[in-house]
Amino acid sequence: LDQYGDRLFYTFRHFPKFDDSQSVYAHIAAECASEQASFWPYYDKLFAEQPVWHSRLAQKSIFTDYAKELGLDLDRFEACFQDEAVFERVSHEIDQGEAMGVSHTPTFLVGDRLFVGPTQFRKKGIPFIKKLLKGEP
Repeated sequence: LDQYGDRLFYTFRHFPKFDDSQSVYAHIAAECASEQASFWPYYDKLFAEQPVWHSRLAQKSIFTDYAKELGLDLDRFEACFQDEAVFERVSHEIDQGEAMGVSHTPTFLVGDRLFVGPTQFRKKGIPFIKKLLKGEP
């Protein structure tokens, strides 16, 4: 993105594991942060604090604590967090990912090609993108 950002479109799709409720809550919380134009700061916070919120001892309220730290409107955040439609959006993105063959995260989709994990993306995905940008097949 640093090198070709003006020629690429990057988007994030949710793909939590449903057998891990904390992961589902984290994705819902990130979606709620997105509604306040704070997806990436919230995502960065989740990534940095993953050992904390992923702990079985962590309470759902930790996600509100992160929203507060980032200066989000807590009433809006809480209402969103409880909204079934937000859960359905996250669930729909999981269904879309599975339909495309996603089984692990992170997975990068470039055109119709999947690159699983950062190592495969660096070794195969980035060269593939560079070829596409040069107009090579």
